[in-house]
Amino acid sequence: MGRPRPCATGLLAWALANAGCSGDDVLYGPPGGLSGKMLPQPTLSGGGPPPAGTGAMVDASPVVDAGPAPAVDASPCAVSWSTQIFVSMTATGKWKCGDSSCHGGFQSPKVTTDPRATYAAFAAFTMTPPAPAIPFVLAGSTTPGQSGIECNLSSAACGAEMPLTQTGAHALTASDVTTLDTWVRCGAPNN
Repeated sequence: MGRPRPCATGLLAWALANAGCSGDDVLYGPPGGLSGKMLPQPTLSGGGPPPAGTGAMVDASPVVDAGPAPAVDASPCAVSWSTQIFVSMTATGKWKCGDSSCHGGFQSPKVTTDPRATYAAFAAFTMTPPAPAIPFVLAGSTTPGQSGIECNLSSAACGAEMPLTQTGAHALTASDVTTLDTWVRCGAPNN
């Protein structure tokens, strides 16, 4: 390999020389990417190219337009997991599911102080007999019978009805059941 032609002086010259700087047209991009293509010259806000010797950098990385970022848990549901259902389940909530003697202790699915982590635990948990072997929360399903949470919190058909009131928790009211049912029928969003 021959010695590269100098194209600058000092440290910049060394860097460019080691990068293969030459007076010829320079090809940019990774192998198979922009190989063999000349990049368009950058323009200033006035529309013209930058003055020679300004050191204007050209970003040769590909631009991928993936469209708008998907909305996270963008649900039109009138009931909120994090502000209506989850808060009732915390250790200090009215249902006390997150108490250390219940799902805040050794009993699955775990209720933590984080609504997202608790939701993930509920979605990953499959109920066990005598309850039907269905997910505790089946995200996206609008059919109450496909998620065990409503059955478990509002009837004895899925084992012992929760919450256990002997630990100081309050049983679900008719309004609580309606709120839970509305949320499940929205697809149980992590909202």
